[in-house]
Amino acid sequence: MTILTLFAEPPNPWSIVTQVTNPYSLAAFALAILLTITGAIMRSRGRSVPLPVWILIPLLVAMPIGAAVFQQFVSGRDQAIYRVRISVYDPQGNPVQDARISSSFGGEPKKVEAGWEMNIPAATVPKGDKLRITAVRENSFQKGQAEIALGEERNPAVNLKLTSDATAVVRGQVVDESSNRAIGGARVTVVGYGSEAVVTKADGNFALPAHKAVEQQVMLQAEAKGYKAESQWHPAGDYPAVIKLKKE
Repeated sequence: MTILTLFAEPPNPWSIVTQVTNPYSLAAFALAILLTITGAIMRSRGRSVPLPVWILIPLLVAMPIGAAVFQQFVSGRDQAIYRVRISVYDPQGNPVQDARISSSFGGEPKKVEAGWEMNIPAATVPKGDKLRITAVRENSFQKGQAEIALGEERNPAVNLKLTSDATAVVRGQVVDESSNRAIGGARVTVVGYGSEAVVTKADGNFALPAHKAVEQQVMLQAEAKGYKAESQWHPAGDYPAVIKLKKE
């Protein structure tokens, strides 16, 4: 790693000059000059100059310059911008332009010709956190997610491949058709996933994996002792289903 890679951009010489001309730096330079002159006078009179004086002179010169360079480095690092480029592909590997992109921090990604882009100031990156990017293609019920650590690379590229979203839950309540009272002990399944059946408690409520995305339709089936079994379609997600059973 070269010294230039430590800076967001090459150090600004004028900025460094400005920083080393503050009162404290000027005082250090003045003292170094005074010691140098004093040493020269002592030598001209045949007197030896103590070694600590010769050591102190270059230190007084170097310290303000070193402090200015370090401050320039820190300032440049904090002002750096991460330009994150995001590309999204469908399950077949074709580029996608109609996905909805969100991120864990850094604001809303901006749509560009080749995908999406985010400009994140380095100073705003939470310490130790990774950037999590999520892509959702709602009309196809597809979703993708990736995490990257923002480090030395200022122009990272993220490639997201979408897969079918099957993470939603379907929930609802089983009630008596005539009285609308909750039915406890009813067995509810998503058709095709009988092994994941759940049994309602006294309040008649249920929740189980839909194996679909939010708003995708699933077939629910409910049965209870003394009632006729009932099947109905319902969208997965937070909107609850109400399954009404008729007594036998």
